[in-house]
Amino acid sequence: MAPSLASHIQLNGPLPRFPYTCRLPPPSLQTDPAIRLRWIGYSALDALSTWALREELEKRLKSVHWEREPLDAVGQTDDATMYDFYQRYFVPFATVLTDMERIGIRVDAREYLASVQVQAEKDKEAALE
Repeated sequence: MAPSLASHIQLNGPLPRFPYTCRLPPPSLQTDPAIRLRWIGYSALDALSTWALREELEKRLKSVHWEREPLDAVGQTDDATMYDFYQRYFVPFATVLTDMERIGIRVDAREYLASVQVQAEKDKEAALE
């Protein structure tokens, strides 16, 4: 069984940033003529379903208003959506995380994010009281 890309990075140092290269041999799924067409079909459906999910999430985020601070002293606000929030904060943050992983820094924030979520929920409840 071929090592994962992550273990390959840890063993051999980080991969070059550009162009992306893979030092691992292709899995037999890609080269075995008996299953190659099924693998291509699965890959195409995977890409299609991922795109459909992205479209649905964008639609849902655009349907929710982002309540920002007033833009001026009069208290006028804009019609920003949670999609705008996502584009402004989450996309750049995700780029930083993927860049960190690409150069060989392991990013595993599951435990940390779970504890932050607990605290955020407590803060929200306190603010609503």
